[in-house]
Amino acid sequence: MATGEWGGILDQRVFRVNILWTQALQKCQTGFHLRDVGVNTLTPEDVVDLVKPFASEQFVKLIHASGSLVGIDVVNLVTKEGASFSYQGVNGLSGGEAAPSFVTVPVSLKGGLRRRYANGRMLWPVGGEGNMQGDQLAPNGVAVAQALVDDLTSRFMGGALFSTARLVHLHGPLAARENRPAVPASWYDVSSIRVNTLLSSLRRRKVGVGS
Repeated sequence: MATGEWGGILDQRVFRVNILWTQALQKCQTGFHLRDVGVNTLTPEDVVDLVKPFASEQFVKLIHASGSLVGIDVVNLVTKEGASFSYQGVNGLSGGEAAPSFVTVPVSLKGGLRRRYANGRMLWPVGGEGNMQGDQLAPNGVAVAQALVDDLTSRFMGGALFSTARLVHLHGPLAARENRPAVPASWYDVSSIRVNTLLSSLRRRKVGVGS
Protein backbone atom coordinates (compact mmCIF):
# COMPACT_ATOMS: atom_id res chain seq x y z
CA MET A 1 0.00 0.00 0.00
CA ALA A 2 1.08 3.58 -0.59
CA THR A 3 2.83 5.74 1.97
CA GLY A 4 4.33 9.21 1.85
CA GLU A 5 5.30 12.30 3.78
CA TRP A 6 3.04 15.22 4.61
CA GLY A 7 3.58 18.82 5.59
CA GLY A 8 5.72 19.93 2.64
CA ILE A 9 4.64 22.25 -0.16
CA LEU A 10 4.44 19.49 -2.76
CA ASP A 11 3.15 16.76 -0.43
CA GLN A 12 -0.41 15.50 -0.67
CA ARG A 13 -3.00 17.28 1.45
CA VAL A 14 -4.11 15.44 4.56
CA PHE A 15 -7.25 16.15 6.58
CA ARG A 16 -8.46 15.34 10.06
CA VAL A 17 -12.17 14.42 10.12
CA ASN A 18 -14.17 14.48 13.36
CA ILE A 19 -17.75 13.21 13.70
CA LEU A 20 -19.58 14.67 16.69
CA TRP A 21 -22.65 13.35 18.48
CA THR A 22 -24.36 13.32 21.88
CA GLN A 23 -25.16 10.35 24.10
CA ALA A 24 -26.33 10.30 27.72
CA LEU A 25 -25.84 14.08 27.96
CA GLN A 26 -22.21 13.62 26.88
CA LYS A 27 -20.63 15.42 23.95
CA CYS A 28 -18.72 12.75 22.06
CA GLN A 29 -16.52 12.57 19.00
CA THR A 30 -14.39 10.20 16.99
CA GLY A 31 -12.33 10.73 13.89
CA PHE A 32 -10.08 9.56 11.10
CA HIS A 33 -7.74 10.99 8.46
CA LEU A 34 -8.11 11.31 4.70
CA ARG A 35 -5.61 12.27 2.04
CA ASP A 36 -6.23 13.91 -1.32
CA VAL A 37 -5.45 11.27 -3.95
CA GLY A 38 -5.68 13.75 -6.80
CA VAL A 39 -3.63 16.85 -7.53
CA ASN A 40 -4.18 18.64 -4.22
CA THR A 41 -7.49 20.21 -5.15
CA LEU A 42 -9.61 19.09 -2.18
CA THR A 43 -10.68 21.72 0.33
CA PRO A 44 -12.05 21.11 3.84
CA GLU A 45 -15.51 21.90 2.45
CA ASP A 46 -15.06 19.19 -0.18
CA VAL A 47 -14.09 16.66 2.48
CA VAL A 48 -17.12 17.58 4.60
CA ASP A 49 -19.33 16.83 1.59
CA LEU A 50 -17.60 13.48 1.08
CA VAL A 51 -18.14 12.45 4.70
CA LYS A 52 -21.76 13.63 5.10
CA PRO A 53 -23.38 10.48 3.64
CA PHE A 54 -21.28 8.18 5.82
CA ALA A 55 -22.22 10.12 8.96
CA SER A 56 -25.96 10.52 8.27
CA GLU A 57 -26.60 7.13 6.65
CA GLN A 58 -24.21 4.82 8.52
CA PHE A 59 -22.60 6.27 11.64
CA VAL A 60 -26.02 7.35 12.96
CA LYS A 61 -26.82 3.63 13.37
CA LEU A 62 -24.29 3.49 16.22
CA ILE A 63 -25.84 6.39 18.11
CA HIS A 64 -28.60 5.65 20.62
CA ALA A 65 -32.06 7.04 19.88
CA SER A 66 -31.79 9.30 22.94
CA GLY A 67 -28.76 10.98 21.37
CA SER A 68 -28.23 12.78 18.13
CA LEU A 69 -25.74 13.37 15.34
CA VAL A 70 -24.28 16.85 15.95
CA GLY A 71 -21.92 17.55 13.06
CA ILE A 72 -18.74 17.06 11.08
CA ASP A 73 -15.54 19.06 11.48
CA VAL A 74 -12.66 18.88 9.00
CA VAL A 75 -9.20 20.48 9.24
CA ASN A 76 -6.38 20.63 6.69
CA LEU A 77 -3.51 19.60 8.96
CA VAL A 78 -0.95 21.72 7.09
CA THR A 79 -2.76 25.01 6.54
CA LYS A 80 -5.07 24.60 9.59
CA GLU A 81 -7.98 25.71 7.40
CA GLY A 82 -11.21 24.05 8.43
CA ALA A 83 -14.87 23.57 7.62
CA SER A 84 -17.83 22.31 9.61
CA PHE A 85 -21.36 21.07 9.05
CA SER A 86 -24.07 20.93 11.72
CA TYR A 87 -26.99 18.50 11.77
CA GLN A 88 -30.36 19.48 13.18
CA GLY A 89 -32.78 16.91 14.59
CA VAL A 90 -30.91 13.81 13.40
CA ASN A 91 -31.50 11.34 16.24
CA GLY A 92 -29.59 8.10 16.60
CA LEU A 93 -31.05 4.86 15.26
CA SER A 94 -29.89 2.40 17.93
CA GLY A 95 -32.83 1.33 20.14
CA GLY A 96 -33.34 -0.31 23.53
CA GLU A 97 -31.72 0.89 26.72
CA ALA A 98 -28.80 3.23 26.12
CA ALA A 99 -25.33 1.83 26.76
CA PRO A 100 -23.00 3.94 28.93
CA SER A 101 -21.28 6.57 26.83
CA PHE A 102 -17.83 5.47 28.07
CA VAL A 103 -18.22 1.98 26.55
CA THR A 104 -16.64 1.89 23.10
CA VAL A 105 -15.97 -0.42 20.16
CA PRO A 106 -12.24 -0.39 19.26
CA VAL A 107 -11.70 -0.31 15.49
CA SER A 108 -8.20 -0.96 14.16
CA LEU A 109 -6.86 0.72 11.02
CA LYS A 110 -4.23 -1.55 9.51
CA GLY A 111 -1.72 -0.64 6.82
CA GLY A 112 0.89 -2.55 4.88
CA LEU A 113 3.78 -1.61 7.19
CA ARG A 114 3.90 -3.72 10.34
CA ARG A 115 5.09 -0.94 12.60
CA ARG A 116 3.08 0.35 15.53
CA TYR A 117 3.41 3.95 14.36
CA ALA A 118 2.05 3.02 10.91
CA ASN A 119 -1.28 1.70 12.23
CA GLY A 120 -4.11 3.50 13.99
CA ARG A 121 -7.56 3.09 15.47
CA MET A 122 -10.96 4.67 16.02
CA LEU A 123 -13.38 4.28 18.93
CA TRP A 124 -17.05 3.87 18.02
CA PRO A 125 -20.08 4.07 20.32
CA VAL A 126 -22.04 0.94 21.23
CA GLY A 127 -25.45 2.62 21.06
CA GLY A 128 -28.07 0.43 22.77
CA GLU A 129 -27.32 -2.20 25.42
CA GLY A 130 -28.80 -4.78 23.07
CA ASN A 131 -25.58 -4.46 21.06
CA MET A 132 -23.61 -5.77 24.08
CA GLN A 133 -23.20 -9.19 25.66
CA GLY A 134 -21.21 -8.65 28.81
CA ASP A 135 -17.89 -7.20 27.73
CA GLN A 136 -18.36 -8.34 24.14
CA LEU A 137 -20.09 -6.85 21.13
CA ALA A 138 -23.27 -8.85 20.48
CA PRO A 139 -23.88 -10.39 17.02
CA ASN A 140 -26.34 -7.65 16.02
CA GLY A 141 -23.80 -5.05 17.16
CA VAL A 142 -21.14 -6.75 15.05
CA ALA A 143 -23.47 -6.60 12.03
CA VAL A 144 -24.04 -2.87 12.48
CA ALA A 145 -20.32 -2.18 12.88
CA GLN A 146 -19.51 -4.31 9.84
CA ALA A 147 -21.95 -2.27 7.75
CA LEU A 148 -19.94 0.84 8.68
CA VAL A 149 -16.68 -0.90 7.82
CA ASP A 150 -18.07 -1.92 4.42
CA ASP A 151 -19.24 1.65 3.75
CA LEU A 152 -15.90 3.21 4.73
CA THR A 153 -14.09 0.65 2.60
CA SER A 154 -16.26 1.44 -0.40
CA ARG A 155 -15.99 5.21 -0.02
CA PHE A 156 -12.40 5.75 1.05
CA MET A 157 -10.28 2.69 0.29
CA GLY A 158 -10.62 2.39 -3.48
CA GLY A 159 -7.98 3.30 -6.04
CA ALA A 160 -7.37 6.81 -7.30
CA LEU A 161 -9.58 6.08 -10.31
CA PHE A 162 -12.59 5.49 -8.08
CA SER A 163 -12.28 8.02 -5.25
CA THR A 164 -10.92 11.48 -4.53
CA ALA A 165 -9.95 10.85 -0.91
CA ARG A 166 -8.37 7.86 0.79
CA LEU A 167 -8.43 6.67 4.39
CA VAL A 168 -4.99 6.90 6.00
CA HIS A 169 -3.27 6.72 9.35
CA LEU A 170 -0.69 9.42 9.93
CA HIS A 171 1.67 10.85 12.52
CA GLY A 172 3.97 13.83 13.00
CA PRO A 173 7.79 13.64 13.02
CA LEU A 174 9.13 10.89 15.28
CA ALA A 175 12.50 11.33 16.96
CA ALA A 176 15.15 8.64 16.62
CA ARG A 177 15.26 5.91 19.23
CA GLU A 178 17.87 3.35 20.11
CA ASN A 179 16.25 0.71 17.89
CA ARG A 180 14.73 3.05 15.28
CA PRO A 181 15.92 5.94 13.13
CA ALA A 182 13.99 9.20 13.00
CA VAL A 183 10.78 9.02 10.97
CA PRO A 184 9.42 12.09 9.14
CA ALA A 185 5.77 13.13 9.32
CA SER A 186 4.17 10.36 7.27
CA TRP A 187 0.85 8.93 6.12
CA TYR A 188 0.03 5.29 5.42
CA ASP A 189 -2.87 4.00 3.35
CA VAL A 190 -5.25 1.88 5.41
CA SER A 191 -5.56 -1.56 3.84
CA SER A 192 -8.03 -3.12 6.27
CA ILE A 193 -10.44 -2.08 9.02
CA ARG A 194 -10.97 -4.54 11.86
CA VAL A 195 -13.67 -4.36 14.52
CA ASN A 196 -12.57 -5.66 17.92
CA THR A 197 -15.54 -7.41 19.52
CA LEU A 198 -14.01 -7.04 23.01
CA LEU A 199 -15.37 -3.73 24.23
CA SER A 200 -13.24 -1.01 25.76
CA SER A 201 -14.00 1.98 27.98
CA LEU A 202 -12.93 5.58 28.32
CA ARG A 203 -11.97 6.29 31.92
CA ARG A 204 -12.59 10.03 31.67
CA ARG A 205 -16.30 9.43 30.94
CA LYS A 206 -16.91 7.07 33.86
CA VAL A 207 -19.14 8.22 36.70
CA GLY A 208 -17.11 9.89 39.43
CA VAL A 209 -14.09 10.63 37.24
CA GLY A 210 -13.18 14.25 36.66
CA SER A 211 -15.28 17.28 37.54
